[in-house]
Amino acid sequence: MGSIEKYLVPARVRVEYSPNPSSGKLERVCYVECANGEILTGSIPFEWAQFICKCLNHGRLIGGTREAEKEPVALLRIDGLPLQKTEAIVVGKEQGLWVAKDAPAYLASISMACALGEEIFMYRWTQLPIEKPVSISCTYNITGHNVYNLPLCNAWVLDLLEGLHIIKSKGHRYVKSMDGSRFGKVNDNPHTLIAIREWKG
Repeated sequence: MGSIEKYLVPARVRVEYSPNPSSGKLERVCYVECANGEILTGSIPFEWAQFICKCLNHGRLIGGTREAEKEPVALLRIDGLPLQKTEAIVVGKEQGLWVAKDAPAYLASISMACALGEEIFMYRWTQLPIEKPVSISCTYNITGHNVYNLPLCNAWVLDLLEGLHIIKSKGHRYVKSMDGSRFGKVNDNPHTLIAIREWKG
C-alpha cells in the first residue's frame, strides 16, 4: 500500500467541453484530477484549478539542484514515453534529391501535445510564448527496458516547446540550462514532467 502522495500528486487540470442545454454551445468545464485519474473537485474556474494543482504539487516534483529549488512558472505533463532527437529525421527522395525531414512519429508527438491545449499544463503562471531566459528540467518517468539518451530526450522537449510556441526559441539566449533533468521508473502510465523556471543566473 503506497502513500497518499502516490495517488494524489502530481495533480493536473482536466479540461472538458460540455454542451449547454440552454444555448446549445460547448462550454469549458475544469476539474482537478489526481495522479490516479480520480476527479478531486467539481467544476471550477480554470485559474482556480491551476492554483490548486500548484499548491498540491509544490515541493514534490523535479528537485535535486539549486536551480530546481526556484518556483516554476510553468509545469507540463506529456503522457507516453519520450522520443529522442535521433528519431526525428527520415531521409527521402524528393524531385531527384535526397532530403532530411521530420519523421511522422516525431511530428505526431508535437501534434498530440498541441491537441491537449491547456490540459498539457499542470499549472502556468506566465504569458506565452515565454520570452525571458529560462531553465528547463525534465523528469522522464519511463517503463520497459528501452535505453534512453538524456540529451536526445531533452532535444525532443526543446523541439516540442518551441513547436507549441511555449518558449520563443530553443537557442542559448532563451534556454540557459537543462540541469536537473533525469529519468524515473514507473510501473505504468509513463509520462514526462517539464518544469520551466525563470533564469536568475
